[in-house]
Amino acid sequence: MNRFRTRETNKAAEEMKRTTAISAKQGEAVADTETAFQQIETNISKMVSSIRDVTGSMKEMDHLKQEVAEAIESIAAIAQQSAAGAEEITASAEEQVRAVSTLSHSAEELLQLSEQLTDIIHQFKL
Repeated sequence: MNRFRTRETNKAAEEMKRTTAISAKQGEAVADTETAFQQIETNISKMVSSIRDVTGSMKEMDHLKQEVAEAIESIAAIAQQSAAGAEEITASAEEQVRAVSTLSHSAEELLQLSEQLTDIIHQFKL
């Protein structure tokens, strides 16, 4: 019976060693898992920060887009006003040309009438 107890004791001791080794491996696995989760947490924090940065940049871009659109609308309005002004100047210039033409025509008529009057006056002096 002594032998039986020794064998059982040895067997129990070996099982304890094996259990201790398995427990040590499990401890290493838990430590590795903890490290992996810490890395995952760090990476997620970086991703959240990057997403916030991108969101901020997108909001800034939207704001700048609005400013550009407003500037374009302002430029378009100024261009329309300039075009209207140019049309008015063209119309005014055309009116002045017509007035000068009419004045020139009237001057020619006056010249002809003056010549006719001179001819008539010469007839009375003779």
